[in-house]
Amino acid sequence: MNRLRTGLAVILLAGSIAGCGSASGLTREATVPVNGTATYQGTPLPGYLITFVPVDGRRSAGGLTDSDGKFQLGTNSPGDGCPPGRCKVSVAWGGPPQEEPGNEVLIEDPRKIPKAPIKLPATLEDPNTSGLEVEVPAGGLRDYALEIK
Repeated sequence: MNRLRTGLAVILLAGSIAGCGSASGLTREATVPVNGTATYQGTPLPGYLITFVPVDGRRSAGGLTDSDGKFQLGTNSPGDGCPPGRCKVSVAWGGPPQEEPGNEVLIEDPRKIPKAPIKLPATLEDPNTSGLEVEVPAGGLRDYALEIK
């Protein structure tokens, strides 16, 4: 079930990023750069989907971690950043790590997503239950350490 939710989350995130241009009728969200490294108990999280969900209802930003746990968020397009302000955060297995942010390969069939190398608490998959929040300043977040204990 977690794989299905994760696979669907990746597909929905990709669809929301791909469909956020003027051709779809949606306005571009103002964003600031956000990148960092995600770790769990000090171990980098490779291949995880990091999602920042603005608490004021603006569009979410997300990105997959690489083999070192590094991520770069995108809202309107891959890697373009996140809306500034308070955000709830979710962390979910997204599939094998991708080395180049913005060129992620999606696995559309959830049954083909390999098992997560690090088992995280299921509560982290939902921004409303993860307990993770971050303030994204107007200048952005660079080299942000998303440390999960």
